[in-house]
Amino acid sequence: MLVGNLGFVDYYLFVRSPTPPPAPIVNCPAACPQPSISSPESPPPPSPTFSSPSPNSTQKSTTISYVPIPGDGSVLSSTWTDVSGTDFSFDPKDFAGFVEARLNANLRLFNGNGTAYLRLFDVTAGIEVWGSEIKATGQNFTFLTSSKLQLRPGNRQYRIQLKSETADTAVFNSGQLRLLLNN
Repeated sequence: MLVGNLGFVDYYLFVRSPTPPPAPIVNCPAACPQPSISSPESPPPPSPTFSSPSPNSTQKSTTISYVPIPGDGSVLSSTWTDVSGTDFSFDPKDFAGFVEARLNANLRLFNGNGTAYLRLFDVTAGIEVWGSEIKATGQNFTFLTSSKLQLRPGNRQYRIQLKSETADTAVFNSGQLRLLLNN
């Protein structure tokens, strides 16, 4: 039986020819010629044509830009509490091609017990920024990204707010707005 198995493996490794790779898939328009056997006198089949963008069209590129959030701090509270020193102004109109913003932040719990929450607060409107809330559950800093922020128009004053689900301290280390721009 061992000899039979070795013979089988030997055949597949050394004798059998390898399977040819599959033919590439080509997307052709209906005018693409179908494969055919041609005689030496027949002309070659026409090639498909491709068009390029006109020289007058402009292509936009997507770029990412960052707006740093100043300060850091910690809070031992189960209600939303301002983190002093994190105030900054932001106006989407100052960034050409502004599409969206997200909040990036480093967050942790001092002892790692429970859940720490962070959000961006619109001081000008006196309300939280929708989509900005993020949370962390560990003792090590975690780099987190929020959902798409629902920013109100105009130049506004913003700040970071924290709270903790338990009797542990929520700690904010650093943050930034991540901007998506089309230029």
